[in-house]
Amino acid sequence: MILTVKKFEINYKRNDLYQVGIFGEKLSHSLSPVFQNVAFKYCQIPALYEVWEFSKDELHERVNLLRKPNSLGANVTIPYKELAYGMVDDLDGTAKQIGAINTIVNNSGKLKGYNTDVSGFIRSLKEIASFDPIGKNVLILGAGGAARAAIFGLVNEKVNSITIANRTVDRAVKLINDFGVNQEIFSILSIYDEKISEISLRSDLIINATSVGMKHSSMEFESLLSPDQIPVNCVVYDIVYNPLITPLLKNAQEAGAEIIQGLWMLIFQGVDSFELWTGKSAPVQNMYQKAMEHFKSLG
Repeated sequence: MILTVKKFEINYKRNDLYQVGIFGEKLSHSLSPVFQNVAFKYCQIPALYEVWEFSKDELHERVNLLRKPNSLGANVTIPYKELAYGMVDDLDGTAKQIGAINTIVNNSGKLKGYNTDVSGFIRSLKEIASFDPIGKNVLILGAGGAARAAIFGLVNEKVNSITIANRTVDRAVKLINDFGVNQEIFSILSIYDEKISEISLRSDLIINATSVGMKHSSMEFESLLSPDQIPVNCVVYDIVYNPLITPLLKNAQEAGAEIIQGLWMLIFQGVDSFELWTGKSAPVQNMYQKAMEHFKSLG
């Protein structure tokens, strides 16, 4: 039997499965297998998505194993996104510009790296909130990896302005300098600056890209913005996905703003990876529902 996936074909016996998984460290709580295996089952693709946890010294060997005929590729998470970037044969444009990959696709033994953190973020904005970034004013809380992906996507979508509020202003400055684009759209301030209220109240999109509000963290019950700092006509997106409704999102709901749960960014980066591996449309709602069921089962 021949199964066509993307642009290559392989022969497989009845019990053979395509291999795909996630590279990283400390992956015992990864949600990716939960929703990716639902997608493969829904699309009737004989594949198993697994967790592949190993040390940095093994990364090059593990990447090369993805060249096998029955391998679709892999997701890559911290701390290997930058390291794996230099181990593939080709890179898509976004990955080249951002300097990191989170998805590897095997095409007949040739490996290509992609960054679906960026595309997944923008796609979630458009499909969940029907938000068009063009000409909008954005406030981003934080200057780490999640902020980088969001900023890159928003710059390419031609937003009007981006304000980065971070505890360390120098880190925000470095982040902007790394992009090498028109810096006139950017402004930076301390996350504790009293001007943050003025900026947030004129923002069309507010993004929390910090760990504030994350379950089991030292700031689990905190929000960087109060309800009176959030305009009713904006979208508030919290990258934190555990809990599903963070303190910031609760405040946004109280203010009457539209919210996007951080789980959607995780789902959509996975959706884009799935579609790159298979060439098929991913069952987005099924993937999201399975992830939600998993969260509820944890209590």
